[in-house]
Amino acid sequence: MPRLLIALLLFGPLAFAACSGAALPAAEPCATPPATATPQPDAFAGGGRFRDYLLAIQPQLDQLQSLKNQFFLDHTSRTFSTDAGFRPGVARFIDQSTCTALNLEQIAPPTSPQFAKAATDEQTALDAYIAHLKAGRTAVATRNVTEYRKFYDNLEAKFDAVQKAYQNPVR
Repeated sequence: MPRLLIALLLFGPLAFAACSGAALPAAEPCATPPATATPQPDAFAGGGRFRDYLLAIQPQLDQLQSLKNQFFLDHTSRTFSTDAGFRPGVARFIDQSTCTALNLEQIAPPTSPQFAKAATDEQTALDAYIAHLKAGRTAVATRNVTEYRKFYDNLEAKFDAVQKAYQNPVR
């Protein structure tokens, strides 16, 4: 028994240090999104302002999809890897996706009554996606394999909900 205690005291800290790895750095602050024109209340009637809104949101949606697609190319299975670059790489994807989603959120939808339901649907889907990304970052930071797998398994559905909400802003 004393030998076991001595062994634990001597090698326990080494084993803990080897398994714990470096903590993930905090997420970097997002860059300021590019300025976009705010659609006016008569955007639907004016046509051009509605088109401006669609043109403003499309690059952000494309960037979110590109980031997600690259994530799935880089991580073809839901396995939580012990590779040194795994956690920082996943965190980088999450941070970039979160910033892009926040940029998308800053683009004000048209304020005409016919856009009200669409704007609510867009915000709800975007909020759920951002919350999912934050939960994924927490899972990676804390090495919670079960929560990471939930994040991985539901990422596509959360993104699809955002894409669907933004597909047809006039309902």
